Amino acid sequence: MYELPNRVCIIGAGSSGIAACKVLKDHGILFDCYEAGDRVGGNWVYENVNKMSSAYKSLFINTSRPRMQYSDYPMPEHYPVFPHHTQIAEYFNDYVEHFGVKQSIRAGHGVWQFRYGHCGGNLTGLGYDLPRGASRFSCHSQIHYGQAA
Repeated sequence: MYELPNRVCIIGAGSSGIAACKVLKDHGILFDCYEAGDRVGGNWVYENVNKMSSAYKSLFINTSRPRMQYSDYPMPEHYPVFPHHTQIAEYFNDYVEHFGVKQSIRAGHGVWQFRYGHCGGNLTGLGYDLPRGASRFSCHSQIHYGQAA
């Protein structure tokens, strides 16, 4: 019998991915977060280098600031009721810095595959891209899918 590692993988550092990072850190659970783009924010990063964002230059969120903000980290009061995409991206970046999870997010690391059982038993193997065309494979006990980023 083998011991499961106490480490979780989060794919994507968009709105739900960064919230998952914060909760896991709060509970002392080790994690790796892989983000295909060059920064946190997912769909809210205009002209994201990962080419997966649907944000456009004049985009404002269609959900009010009070409904969009995290309960434990309010958006700045000077933001309009319906913030611009640049403000949302800034808010997400401030969130990860405030809660100290930014250093655990691997920007520029797009996930290309994962396989169950590769690492033994019920463990999950995860393959991801690295800068300059290299790749890596690692083992995790759980995988959480954050917002595709």
